[in-house]
Amino acid sequence: METLYSSEYFSGGHECGYAGYLRDERLIDLNFDRRLAWIETLRSGGRLLEVGCALGLFLRRARQRGWEVTGVEIAADCAEIAASNAGAPVLAGDLLEVDLPGPFDVIVMIDVIEHVPDPAGCIARCSELLAEDGLLVIETGDLESRWAQLLGRRWHFVDPPQHLFYFKRSSLERMLRSHGIEGPIHSQRMGRQVSLANIAHKLFGPAAGPLMRMPGSVHLDLGDGMLIAAERS
Repeated sequence: METLYSSEYFSGGHECGYAGYLRDERLIDLNFDRRLAWIETLRSGGRLLEVGCALGLFLRRARQRGWEVTGVEIAADCAEIAASNAGAPVLAGDLLEVDLPGPFDVIVMIDVIEHVPDPAGCIARCSELLAEDGLLVIETGDLESRWAQLLGRRWHFVDPPQHLFYFKRSSLERMLRSHGIEGPIHSQRMGRQVSLANIAHKLFGPAAGPLMRMPGSVHLDLGDGMLIAAERS
């Protein structure tokens, strides 16, 4: 994981990953603001931990909105960039191994749980770190969505080696319940603004070449992603 999720993953250096993550900063901020606004309908603020914080853009937006933020990121070079971008502490390492200063009011895993080799272990660790009435927010693909059912193995979310696990809402909820996150579960489906350059990279990888510098973006909302917030209470 440390080898795959280096800074090259975010700059077009791998078959998977992003054509230019920081080049899409404005679009990514818009996507994160929508998710933060939804989270803030459930929690008004407090201490927030982001697991898999990449280059720190979500943490930065959350801090600007008044949250006290901390991040954890598996790749050391990305963790350093994230801390600089967010102006907040970011620990380098595996969630299951790093010493984190809990409890947290909210823990966020956006497009992360499908990447980790032990998703149940990560949820168990989040349960330990959450405050008694804390909120765990997970966004991932929905294996039961119509798009996923229609495309099967050609569904864009089936994307090894970066995506290791795939979830139905029912299976994800069972995993949450089995690790002590037993309160109400809130859900939402949100599309996202995606650059044309990133779409080209998803289709062709580094072979996309000049296409990875295309201007413009589109709003994609295929209904095949799920955003879940589960309360520990």
